[in-house]
Amino acid sequence: WSAFRVEEGEREALSLERIVRLAESVGGQSHRFKAIQLPVNLAMPEAFLPQLCSLLEHPDDNVKKAVLRALHGSSLPADARLLAMLATIMQSRDQLMRMACVECYRLLPGPDRERLCLAALADRHPSVVEVALRVLEESTDDVHARLFAWLNDVCAPPHQQQRVVAYLS
Repeated sequence: WSAFRVEEGEREALSLERIVRLAESVGGQSHRFKAIQLPVNLAMPEAFLPQLCSLLEHPDDNVKKAVLRALHGSSLPADARLLAMLATIMQSRDQLMRMACVECYRLLPGPDRERLCLAALADRHPSVVEVALRVLEESTDDVHARLFAWLNDVCAPPHQQQRVVAYLS
């Protein structure tokens, strides 16, 4: 059941290419192996999460934004590849792209989510900072203490710190 959902190299993984070669060796070019069945649901996202990550590399920003919106609305578990993709997308000059990226931080484990949201507080666009504050507020137990600590530790310019101070007031 998990043969096509696990990473290549894992014990239970099967290679689709190898399966096709086996079908060809048994039945020739007219073999009848045509399809496999994969679970496509939110409980088992391994079948489609790699494709979503691939779409985040698409050259069209509208495609990336659509994928980010789909991810944001899901409860998919984030993996290392998605984390790396989000970090890359945060470098975009498009504030809407960065806002959508920060929305997806909700999918991340607590320490990664908090670290990346705190980093997003130094963004040059106020809307990105607002989204980061909202994600932190929803997911951090003592958000005010964390933000005070961030203000104490960060070297962000005063106008960026001012947004956080305004939130805290």
